Amino acid sequence: MDTPGYVPRDDPRLDDDDNNALENNNLLVTIWIFSLVMFICLPFCASKYRRKLCLERIKQRRWDIPIEEVFEAHPPEWYRLALERYEALRAAQLAAEELEERNRRNALTEEQEDQVRRLYLSENMANFTTTLQESNIKKQKEDVDSDDKLPSMTSSSSSSSSSSSSNSSSSTDLKEQDNDVKMDLETGVVAATTKDDDDTDDDNNMPLQEYHETDTYIRVPKAGTRNTNQDDKSEASSSTRLVPNGCAICLSEMESNESVTWASNSDCKHVYHEECILNWLLAVGRKKRRRNDNNDNDDDNNSPIRQAISFPKNCPTCRRPFINTDLTETLPSLATLRAAAAATISIELDDDEEQQLQSNDDQQHDSRSTNDGTILTPTQERPQNVTQTIDDSTQQPGQRQSSQSSSYVS
Repeated sequence: MDTPGYVPRDDPRLDDDDNNALENNNLLVTIWIFSLVMFICLPFCASKYRRKLCLERIKQRRWDIPIEEVFEAHPPEWYRLALERYEALRAAQLAAEELEERNRRNALTEEQEDQVRRLYLSENMANFTTTLQESNIKKQKEDVDSDDKLPSMTSSSSSSSSSSSSNSSSSTDLKEQDNDVKMDLETGVVAATTKDDDDTDDDNNMPLQEYHETDTYIRVPKAGTRNTNQDDKSEASSSTRLVPNGCAICLSEMESNESVTWASNSDCKHVYHEECILNWLLAVGRKKRRRNDNNDNDDDNNSPIRQAISFPKNCPTCRRPFINTDLTETLPSLATLRAAAAATISIELDDDEEQQLQSNDDQQHDSRSTNDGTILTPTQERPQNVTQTIDDSTQQPGQRQSSQSSSYVS
């Protein structure tokens, strides 16, 4: 009698279950084998060319392209042009990086830049600077030759007489005041200032200082004329002029044994103390440099020396160029300046400047004589101790001021 739930061994149902389990296992093994061959074995069984091409593509994606190996035998035209552009861009990039590193290494401090400007200005103003003698100072009514033509000094008197002789109106007064200003700019005289009777401002307790017209004149060479030794009185008179005795910067008269400087530009007629105009231009250079630093307007293509001396060198009175840049900013002058600065602060010279310095001695020797054979005065020659001004940066402020004045005053 059969027990409930018992299945005999010879029951055909047991064979069907075993067959189904075996079929399922075979299917899983087949899938695993197929996946192994498809995703692991096949890539390694590919041809040599396919493997090499795969590696080349990987290098291309990493921007490591040895493309010259591919077109080494017969490079196409597009490849040659692309290679030229790549080499040009690479060379420009390397040059920019080298210039940036060079400028960073040769960067100047504010004090060193100030010394370079002083050296540059003193060198360019040396030929337009002279020391006043007692004979160069003339009175208005005394010691003036009959051939000398005094500049007009009656700007304020002419304006007062014209205003008293005609019915004053607003338009006429404005025209007269404009003419007075133009006259003062041309003569370099500070017009007399008077306090109006109607001015009753009690809050203004500052003392009012009046500056009157000077009655003396000084004889200096004409604007744009280099300082020369001329023994002939007639020749000296033709190349010189009489200007009012007064410096518009310090508002004081010029005395004997003082160095005065006139403009190398023939359009500017003004004369100043050498130290006054030098300090004025130095202040302009500092202001220009700080403005460029604040606005980030520095030209990376310029060397630190060029950046230090690139500022407007205008007259403080008429705003015309006081130093003629067409004559002074030449390669020999700049190369000499860079050589003097490089001797002290280790500034590298460009190749063209080094070549120019080799023949600079001959050019300086030729420049010491004019076309007519006139020998220049010692004030025109370049100072022998040009590097002293930059060495003075290590001294105390009081010592540096005295050494600078002794180096540049003619």
